[in-house]
Amino acid sequence: MSYPNWKLGEKKAIKEAEPKFAKAQSDIQSKLGSEWTVDVDWETIGKITEGNSYRENAGKNVVENYVVDLYTNDIAKFDADASAALNKLAGVGNKKIIITMAPAGGSFDTASRMNIEIAQGQVKITWAADWFGYNHGQDYVHQKVLATPNSSAMPAIPGTWTLAEIKSVTAAQKKVDDALHKLRAKAGNEWQINIDWAKFAEHSAGSSYRADSGDMVSNKLVAGFANNDADKFDADVASALNDAVGSAKKVNFTMGPKTGTYEISSRLNIKVDKTNGVTLEWNADWAGYDYGSDYLNQWVLKNC
Repeated sequence: MSYPNWKLGEKKAIKEAEPKFAKAQSDIQSKLGSEWTVDVDWETIGKITEGNSYRENAGKNVVENYVVDLYTNDIAKFDADASAALNKLAGVGNKKIIITMAPAGGSFDTASRMNIEIAQGQVKITWAADWFGYNHGQDYVHQKVLATPNSSAMPAIPGTWTLAEIKSVTAAQKKVDDALHKLRAKAGNEWQINIDWAKFAEHSAGSSYRADSGDMVSNKLVAGFANNDADKFDADVASALNDAVGSAKKVNFTMGPKTGTYEISSRLNIKVDKTNGVTLEWNADWAGYDYGSDYLNQWVLKNC
C-alpha cells in the first residue's frame, strides 16, 4: 500500500498496523467471500485530515477504527442470508469495500457520520471528517442490507420486501403451520391456507408494523384466525362451510387499501364462493392489529 499526503511518522504508524489490516480483510472474506477486498482511500483521507492531531496515530484511527472495527462490529454480524443479499446487490466478480472521507459540513445519512453506498462491485463507506478518530462502532452496513428492498437472496415471497421483513416472515412460518393444523382439525384435511404476500406488501407500505411482518401477518392474522375463529367451529358450522366452498377448500388471507369499505367491524371483508373458497380481506388501516373474534364462524351462522 502507498500513503500519499502522509508524513513519515504517520506512515510508520500505518505500516505497523498492516498486520491488523490483513487480518481484518481475511475475516471479512470469510464472511462475504474471497472476492472481497478492503481499499482504504489514503490519498483522500490524507488531504482532508491535514493538520488533524488524530493523524499521529493513523494506525489506530484508520486501520483499527475503520477497518478492524468494520469487521468486529458490523460484518461479523452477517449471517449466510445477509452475506448472500450483499453479494446479490454488489453483483458478480471482484468486489471492494472502499473506505474514504468527505469534508466536514456535508450531509451524512448513517448516524450523521457516514454515507454507505452499495453498488455494482463495491460497498463505499464515506466518513464525515468531523468523525475522524471515532470507530465503526455499530453494524451500519448490516442494517443497510437488511433494510434494502429486494436484496434478499432467500426464496422470494411476492411483493417488495426487505431482507429483515422476509426473515421475520420465515421465522413465523410455524404460526401458519399450526393454524393450518387447527383449521384441518375442525374442517377437514383438504383445507389449505394461502397468503397474498403481494397485497400485504402493497397495502402495508409505510406501516411501522412491516418491520415485523411475520408477526403482522402470520401471528396477528393467521394464528389469530385459527385461535379466535376456526377454533369455535362446531360440526354444523364446519359442514355448512364445506358445502359453501365445494372443492375450493382454502382460506385466503389478503389485505385491502385503507380507502376501501370493510363490512365487518370496519376492518374485514369476508367472501365465500366455490371458486376461491374463503377470502379474508383485512383493512390496511388495521395493520398490526389482532384478528380477535370469530368473524368467519359468525358469517357462516348468518349466511349459510
